[in-house]
Amino acid sequence: MHEVRLFDGFKEKPYLTDRRTTPFTFAFPYYSPGQPLLLATIVFLAALQPIIVLGAGDAAARLTAQGKQFEERIFKIADNAYTAVGYSVSNVSMIVGDDGVVIIDTGMTLDDAGRIAEEFRKITDLPVKAIIFTYAHGDHTGGAAAFLGESRPQIWAHENFGSEARGWLSGDLTVQKMRGARQAGFRLPPDQRINNGVAPVRYPKRGGAVFSSDDKTSPTHFLRGDQQSLNIAGIQLELVSSPGETNDQLFVWYPAAKALFAGDNFYRSFPNLYAIRGAPNRSVRLWADSLQKLADHQAQALVGGHTNPVLGAQKV
Repeated sequence: MHEVRLFDGFKEKPYLTDRRTTPFTFAFPYYSPGQPLLLATIVFLAALQPIIVLGAGDAAARLTAQGKQFEERIFKIADNAYTAVGYSVSNVSMIVGDDGVVIIDTGMTLDDAGRIAEEFRKITDLPVKAIIFTYAHGDHTGGAAAFLGESRPQIWAHENFGSEARGWLSGDLTVQKMRGARQAGFRLPPDQRINNGVAPVRYPKRGGAVFSSDDKTSPTHFLRGDQQSLNIAGIQLELVSSPGETNDQLFVWYPAAKALFAGDNFYRSFPNLYAIRGAPNRSVRLWADSLQKLADHQAQALVGGHTNPVLGAQKV
């Protein structure tokens, strides 16, 4: 029996394993009650896997292959639901109702969102009745103004909208901008940026500000509690609280099409349990619970915050 050591803040806790090799010790941070054994298991299983070292060429080839998911395309999710992929860092969706449309997330920049709006207007010229933010990160909210039109639509978000950033914004900390630029490769020349793994390459013009909005695009309506039903333009929707990548996540369930719009709790990648820019780490248990909520809906279409949608009940 050998020890696996995990650190609870500054307090070290040992866990025993039966791996019959050289003794080993791991340091792994965790913050949520009940998670030490789960994380010890993850670390232990990872230690059993062979170590594969990829050369620069291999990594570039894999990123290039991943980039096929960011080809600009409008996916038809259902008879009246569409998702724009590849036009912006995050996916932007539209549901067409009787006398208007609902937009779910808006992309990162006005330039990106403007091109998406043009593509959506080829499908319908009905006005935008509501915008729903699945959470507060700027790559999902930055393009909102492109969808406002002459009359301001309802803008829905979780009641904890923007909570992840409040701590460092109130302290006037700038380190997140610097680390975020490093994590996303914003300072690399174009020939050294292939894609960002779950997103196409963009160079934001706002100096690295990830969490930003103004009065015109701030939420006007909030999901309070676990779930709320909406009927907008004849479209029946359910907003469901789903903490995971952040605590202000929600997902949108469109029962008529059995379609889920999951935000960043799902994309075609391993969950981002800890952002290397230094954002607060995310609760594995809460994220798993939210994934279970998604699975319980038995959806026929699953739209993640990034990468291509998953279509067909068996694949979902």
